Amino acid sequence: MKVLITRADGRDLGLVFEQRRVVEVFPMETDILPFHPGDIILGQVQDVAKSLKAAFIRLLPSGKEQTECGGPAYLALQDVLHPETRLVQGNLLPVQIIAEPSGVKPYRVTGRLSLAGRYSAVGYPIHGLQTSRKLSGEQADRFRQLVLDTGTVGDVDKCGIMIRTQAGMLKETEPLLTEINTLQHKLRSILETAQTRTPGTILYRELSPLSLKLRDLSIEEVILDPASGLSVDTTGMAEQAADEAGIPHRTYTDPNGAVYLTVSGLHKGLENLIQRRVYLKSGAYLVIDRTEALCAVDVNSGKSGAHAGRGRETEDLRFAVNQEAAEEVFHQIRARNLSGMILIDFINMNPEHTELLGRQLRQLCEQDPLPMSFVDFTGLGLAELTRKKTGKPLEEWWKPLDSKLTE
Repeated sequence: MKVLITRADGRDLGLVFEQRRVVEVFPMETDILPFHPGDIILGQVQDVAKSLKAAFIRLLPSGKEQTECGGPAYLALQDVLHPETRLVQGNLLPVQIIAEPSGVKPYRVTGRLSLAGRYSAVGYPIHGLQTSRKLSGEQADRFRQLVLDTGTVGDVDKCGIMIRTQAGMLKETEPLLTEINTLQHKLRSILETAQTRTPGTILYRELSPLSLKLRDLSIEEVILDPASGLSVDTTGMAEQAADEAGIPHRTYTDPNGAVYLTVSGLHKGLENLIQRRVYLKSGAYLVIDRTEALCAVDVNSGKSGAHAGRGRETEDLRFAVNQEAAEEVFHQIRARNLSGMILIDFINMNPEHTELLGRQLRQLCEQDPLPMSFVDFTGLGLAELTRKKTGKPLEEWWKPLDSKLTE
């Protein structure tokens, strides 16, 4: 996989792509907000609403908070730092941003702090040792025993540890142990600093979206596209992030002044990500609709011929179209960063093919970098999926000026 840093329709973007296909899209310019998911701030309790099982945490002085944060942040009582913590008006406590303001909703925060690296993550006051479900049983057992043997886990540190999927690529274990110790030390330092700071102090800033991609994905190269109109700040930030991650970067130049987005053909894939209707090679097409409660995907047979006639050939054709649709649906989900509950209305099939499609959906869920699962087919035959929310979906932060991308 590679990353392209370019500008399209007035906004600097980062595109993760593989074999000329857009895999993920992320903003290079973050929204003008004081905090972002992952940041840790020393908050102050403003109010406790026991009926809502929540507390409201002031992150900024009240005047700024109302205009910049949408009001005090929401903290579920189950997410306080310690079960015995007394949440009293005026008390200070470190909290971590888990969701930005949306509509009338303010920031959502948690008192369960965590820091992540490439191979591991540590949390407080989360105890114990966990391993990614995507690691094989042999790998999970080996890493678990390794960490336990080194005495890294214990009540003294009071830091839980998660071994991430990327640890499975390690040939040696030293980088994993070094990273765990570094993260634990950093988390303890944050907690100690919180005891001597004033309300609103930023205790930790999360990495930029580009740095997170370079850390978590197997990126081979970063390509800068200045002909697209990239800002100097974005160019400098991208070069610095690539250097820090140890990933090579280069500047694309075309003798005719063309932009890489167009020359590579990636602009077509990017256009698809902002369309409601997505066409498949078979002639079928998807209709993707996102609501407040869920995301609905309708698979239509279109010109594929899967809707006509009966018999074994037609059944096989429907199954083949649904298989193709499933692959594209998962590509669209990841590239658009869709999350929450996702319902897919596939073309009707017989029970045998429905079961086989269910197996394919489970396999596709395992390939997604975020926690994702296939629940089951509902009583009405809809495939029900769930995907963890991380950041905003594409359509919320990038709204092109025209129906087509500016070349």
